[in-house]
Amino acid sequence: MSKFVPIDLSRLKTYPLSERKSKVSVADFAQTWEKGDSFKTFLDNLPDILAGSHIKAVISSIAKAFEEKKNVLVGMGAHVIKVGLSPVVIEL
Repeated sequence: MSKFVPIDLSRLKTYPLSERKSKVSVADFAQTWEKGDSFKTFLDNLPDILAGSHIKAVISSIAKAFEEKKNVLVGMGAHVIKVGLSPVVIEL
């Protein structure tokens, strides 16, 4: 016998998934990267929603600043360095 009391589902209301509003549809999903594809292909395959669109906007802004010979200031927490990404940050 379990020490946990079974949950009462008698008042649970369900509805079809097809009637549920979602922020994301299958068409919005990222596409997978294939061996030999370019990094541009990887970025193009990211979804254009939520964090996918944010990273694309950041990259676009950095590229524009670089083209206009402007400085780019990067702010981040220590975790990036802690997990060994300092060589990547230096190359930026």
